Amino acid sequence: MLEAIFLIFLCQLAGEAAARIPGLPVPGPVIGMVLLFIGLQAAMIVPPLVRWFW
Repeated sequence: MLEAIFLIFLCQLAGEAAARIPGLPVPGPVIGMVLLFIGLQAAMIVPPLVRWFW
């Protein structure tokens, strides 16, 4: 549970950095959720509960 929350906050932080550094008009958390979605779809990020079933 703690790993999942940490992962969400990490993606939000990465999205915030990706929005602020180049000055994009898109909110950072939106970019972070897109990064999380891409990571989950590409199986680069495997949630702990899914890892237990794999």
